[in-house]
Amino acid sequence: MLRIRQPFEKLFESRRKGWTKTSFAQEQLATFFPEAIPKEDTVEEIVEKIRTFVKEAVESRDMGTLLFGFDAERAISLVDVLTNYYDVVLMNPPYGAMPAKCKAYAKESYQRTHRDYYTAFIEQAIDLCKQGGYVGALTGRTFMFLKSHQKLREEILRAEALPEVVLDLGFNVLDGATARYAAFTLRRRYEGDGVNWKEHPVTFFKLTDYAWDEKRVMFEESRVRTISKTI
Repeated sequence: MLRIRQPFEKLFESRRKGWTKTSFAQEQLATFFPEAIPKEDTVEEIVEKIRTFVKEAVESRDMGTLLFGFDAERAISLVDVLTNYYDVVLMNPPYGAMPAKCKAYAKESYQRTHRDYYTAFIEQAIDLCKQGGYVGALTGRTFMFLKSHQKLREEILRAEALPEVVLDLGFNVLDGATARYAAFTLRRRYEGDGVNWKEHPVTFFKLTDYAWDEKRVMFEESRVRTISKTI
């Protein structure tokens, strides 16, 4: 759930919106005297500085044990994972109550999805996708119904990453788990992707009435029938 790239992108955006005559004059000055104006770092350059900072901090045991709890190499790997963009993101996010610190961080960083671990993970997974990339997930199913997840449905799943296939699985999915689940794929939208999103079909499979071994069989049979109708 740790967000690294987004805070810098928001900062750059706020700076662009807050241009003044003074800043314009500074830009003009920089045209003729580039060395007179400090250069603003790009997100990539800042991320590289973060990598260096994390490496030095962990090696000195300054914050590594507290924040990461493992060696510098793995800490740098985490930074790399959370600042890259991916063609496909697959996940089975955690469940249960958030610790107090995690809840506070989620409320600040995931204002639309902070009410549950898995909904915040959906938003993060979409943000980590490239344009046109896919998210595949096994999560709880409450995001389809509860009012508390309305922003996820309307602002994210409808506007940013439309579901393509949704399996309503219900119970009997994970060993020992008593929750009801859903599995789905999302595709991240982008301007000019050539998809008519208003008419783009979303295929739903209701498998709540079947035992786990039956769910797979019924899904495969239903999928074959759906493909046959489409053809």
